[in-house]
Amino acid sequence: WERPTEPFLVDSPAKVQLAREALTSVKCVGIDTETRPSFVRGAPRNPPALLQVATLAGGARGLRSGERVFLFDLLTLLPEHSPAVDEALIDILCGDDVLVVGVDMISDVAELREWYPECRCFRNPRTLLDLGRRRGTRKRQSLRSLAREFAGVEIVKGRVQRSDWSSRPLSAVQLTYAANDARLTVEILIGAGSEEEFAARQDLVETRAAYWVCTECGGER
Repeated sequence: WERPTEPFLVDSPAKVQLAREALTSVKCVGIDTETRPSFVRGAPRNPPALLQVATLAGGARGLRSGERVFLFDLLTLLPEHSPAVDEALIDILCGDDVLVVGVDMISDVAELREWYPECRCFRNPRTLLDLGRRRGTRKRQSLRSLAREFAGVEIVKGRVQRSDWSSRPLSAVQLTYAANDARLTVEILIGAGSEEEFAARQDLVETRAAYWVCTECGGER
């Protein structure tokens, strides 16, 4: 599955500022991360290399797809430019006014917080909706099955999923793949019609800050 997403690679302070300006008025975003796999059994884990943020215009009613996906190059930006990244993302991830959707976000957020403790925006996310998390069961629904059910598309991961996300520059194929993964999360929400309708059909848990209690920051913004 391929759809034009116009991915915008955020790999410098100037581009972080552009992303911040573009994200100030959004009401909903889809997020995902990409990490270099450990190709050798028992090898140390690798930090998240990329954070994808797909925009969605409008609120829970009358949803329509946004036009941009911002790819934050974490390996290039952090830790040196963590204040700029915080400024761009803290109101989105830690505020109450933006709905953040994704698949398997618990592990994504935990990894971001573990590897990038200097970033306040990863410490205490709030209005999060994990699209694959069902109430009353530990089973998770995958992005592939959600895309098939709610967006009517078939996705094929292929080799790019396990490519070296720590290598720079990232290839055009990698950028497109990463953008599409984040874009699909908002397409799934659109396909369901609204946040309320999606929750009703899926019996989802709306995950909030209590799921990621941070004893160090104490909810600090």
